[in-house]
Amino acid sequence: MTFPGSRQPGWRLKPIGKYGLPTSVDIESAGLTLGRDPWNTCVISGDHWGMVSRVHARLELIEDRLFVRDLDSSNGTFVNDTKIESVELCSGDVLKLGPDGPRFLIFEAVGAVTTEIVADKALVKAAARSGLAGLGETAVLSLKRALGLEEVQAKASRFEERQKHQMLIAASGLCMLVSVGVVAFSHLKTAGKADVARVEKKSEARSQEIFLESQRRVGEVELKTAALQGANQELAASFERGLVMFGRDLERRIADSYVAREAWDEERIGLETQRLLLETRLAELSGANDASAEETELLAKRLDETLNNLSLYNPVEIEAEKLEELKHVRSAVVMIESRVVFREPVSRRLLHSSLDSRGESEVNLRDEGSVLDQRSSGSGFVISANGFILTNAHVALPSSFRDPLDVTEDSQVFPEVELEVVFSGTSKRIPAHLVQVDDDEDHDFALIQIEPFEGMPHLQIVDLELPPPVAGTEVFLCGFPLGTFAVQEGDRVIASTLKGILSRRVGPYVQIDAGVHPGISGGPVTDAHGKVIGVVCSVQATPKGEIAAAIGYALPIGSALRVLPAEAMR
Repeated sequence: MTFPGSRQPGWRLKPIGKYGLPTSVDIESAGLTLGRDPWNTCVISGDHWGMVSRVHARLELIEDRLFVRDLDSSNGTFVNDTKIESVELCSGDVLKLGPDGPRFLIFEAVGAVTTEIVADKALVKAAARSGLAGLGETAVLSLKRALGLEEVQAKASRFEERQKHQMLIAASGLCMLVSVGVVAFSHLKTAGKADVARVEKKSEARSQEIFLESQRRVGEVELKTAALQGANQELAASFERGLVMFGRDLERRIADSYVAREAWDEERIGLETQRLLLETRLAELSGANDASAEETELLAKRLDETLNNLSLYNPVEIEAEKLEELKHVRSAVVMIESRVVFREPVSRRLLHSSLDSRGESEVNLRDEGSVLDQRSSGSGFVISANGFILTNAHVALPSSFRDPLDVTEDSQVFPEVELEVVFSGTSKRIPAHLVQVDDDEDHDFALIQIEPFEGMPHLQIVDLELPPPVAGTEVFLCGFPLGTFAVQEGDRVIASTLKGILSRRVGPYVQIDAGVHPGISGGPVTDAHGKVIGVVCSVQATPKGEIAAAIGYALPIGSALRVLPAEAMR
């Protein structure tokens, strides 16, 4: 028969010791969370259970199976006194929040069951105490006592002659009751065996199901591992092919450089020979009485031209001119220091980080602790006398700190960027503000501005439409690799100049074979004459995630057109 008020099937939590705990909790299909914060499904009183985290653990139902997952709690989640991260729960497991925290009994209600009910409860108890072998003398006495038969027998002994027929009736009734007890006990025993068999069958089926599921998951992991290994091997092979191609290209460029050097030497030797011939002829004419002034003047003019041409082939003078141009480039390069903070728009308060009474980190808008910020640095260069500075978008405003943060359900804070620049050879921080950002598709540019000052160096960008030089061209990079982590002169920052070659064109990028390190992003790429041809934007990484510092990438200066207003080019 079915009892009124029987609960529907499902998983439930039953607190063990209700001090500061909720009553029995039904686990709905959406699952539930346990913790001290009031928005948890199961709220634990923080006054009684301080070791429970704000959001401690989550229970989830997956195809009628119950799982528990620890939500990075401070004191851990335990199932049957074993600390877990995530595990499937069974009926009868004990869930505990923290080593000494509140405990809950996990049980699965299977709904109302059909049960044989014996009318006399005292009889059922007496039958249960009699054991599995049947009803003995003790059981009979218990049944008599439960039914009041001892009193009947006492009266019968006092009125034996007068009420013998009542004794016969009582004996018959007792026999009937004993028979009923034996039948009931036999039925309970049979029903118990059937229940045990059903539980064992269900447990065996469940074990088989878990085994098959584990086998399936192992198979999936093996397939994913094999696919990942294949992808890694393919990537490594591709990287090796790239290295081979790069080596061949480098060998070709070296061979071309030898050919160019031979041609250069031949031209220089020809000019030297011509100079000697002209000097010899002029010496002859100066000693001759009949030398014409016109011929002497013509030879002297040709000698001057030859000497000028020879100066173009003088390595010392060429290097000196190159260094002078690079010195000017370095003077216009700045280190950009970026600081992102988070502000609440209504109160204008900054987000702070502090420690609570348990030593755990928390954020607040109460001005407690230190301001929560993110700092980074990169490079840039001044492009006009108006104080405009060109750099990368990811230097001026890191992409990972552009979205608002949720402090509470009803409160958000928004990022604000604070910028300062430092010229090479100085220690003075100059405030700057963000003018424009262009990081759509294959762009990575930002324009910032400082207050211009007298004598402020800047680089002239003449032609944005001019394509990058051909592969093999000698180029120079200037900036602040590793920022202030690199060796500096006290508070003064010193820009680095890196020499390399323009290796190839890859889509919107040009490959620069030079020492490229984090922190030089946003710095200029120039040719040997100090002309800006691009902006450093990234460095190559290996399949293992390591940095291949000798392979960097730059965006051609023409790609920055969208962030350069007309006034920036004056």
